[in-house]
Amino acid sequence: MKFTTTTILATILAPTAFASNVSCVYQQGTKGDHIVGLKGAVQAYGGQYRVSGRSGSTFATYGSAKLTLRRTGDHPSVNSYTDAATVANKIQEIIDCCYNHGYTECVGNGDITSFSDGGPINVNVAHN
Repeated sequence: MKFTTTTILATILAPTAFASNVSCVYQQGTKGDHIVGLKGAVQAYGGQYRVSGRSGSTFATYGSAKLTLRRTGDHPSVNSYTDAATVANKIQEIIDCCYNHGYTECVGNGDITSFSDGGPINVNVAHN
C-alpha cells in the first residue's frame, strides 16, 4: 500500500484513531456484478464519515473508481491528521475485501478523495 506524505504523518501522529466496521456487499451493476457496496460509516476521532459513491453507498470496481467520505459529525480540528489515518486504514480494508473476492480492478492510486472541513485530503492507495 502506498501512502502520501500526509497519510504517513497521520499514521505516526494519530495512533489512537479508530474506525467502525464497514462491510462489503454485492450489488448488480449495469455491466454485471461488478459493484462492491459498503455498509456502515467510518468513525474517526471526533467525527463520523459516511461512505458514499456513484450510486448510494456503492463504488465501481471497473473504470474510474471513486469513493467519497462525507463528514456527518463534528470535526475535531481543521488541521487534524487523525481522520486521514483512519480513512486510509479503512480504505485498505475495503481494497483487501475487493481483491479477496476476485476483483482485479478495484481502486488505483489517486482514485480516493475524502473531504473534511480543511478541504480535500488525497489518499493514494495501491494493492500489492
